Amino acid sequence: MREYYTLKVASFNQVGGTGMDIQSIQPIAPEGYSLGGGVFDLQTLDDSGAMSEQFLYLTKVDDGVAKDGWYNDDGETISTKVFKCGEGFMYNNSIGAEASLQFSGEVNLDAVTIKTPEYYSLIGNIRPTDMSIQNMIPIPPEGYSLGGGVFDLQTLDDSGAMAEQFLYLTKVDDGVAKDGWYNDDGETFATKVFDPAEGFMYNNSVGAEASLKFQTIVAE
Repeated sequence: MREYYTLKVASFNQVGGTGMDIQSIQPIAPEGYSLGGGVFDLQTLDDSGAMSEQFLYLTKVDDGVAKDGWYNDDGETISTKVFKCGEGFMYNNSIGAEASLQFSGEVNLDAVTIKTPEYYSLIGNIRPTDMSIQNMIPIPPEGYSLGGGVFDLQTLDDSGAMAEQFLYLTKVDDGVAKDGWYNDDGETFATKVFDPAEGFMYNNSVGAEASLKFQTIVAE
């Protein structure tokens, strides 16, 4: 994990259940660096893109028992947050060096469709392998248009500002359908590849709740 901000996603289901417990997401500091003290935090965003919740990773001892883990932003209450599969978050590594983030759970390799609310949400690649942007297909509700850029997604730089933007467009070129994700010029077919658990900010401005389909992974 690079320093500062990245977008990540809950790519696993908790073993024996649904969703991913925040406590099954484990930051790992390199040798010589402290793990606790809130140098790792993660944030969820509301539909305007503003911070909704914040969680801090702390190392504590209570009555001789280790209480290391994610805490709510009061620094006192151990978090019980559960992320739905595909739900993303903004992750901040302010340790001063590159670190790691370990996930534990079960992966669904079949086609998966998740709900996307109106406006902004944080989601991302739910697969344990790289995934092309073209393997993620937005699905509008009946009666709503798919193209025209009503679906877009954005990646962020390490300050939290937008780095890249992609638009979903429906096009025909020489009689051949060219529906898919385009770079923000609206002309160049996107070749973006997302790393495992890499997140992005997803904007659904179709005017209603929609869905995003992750296509089936085919074993090589």
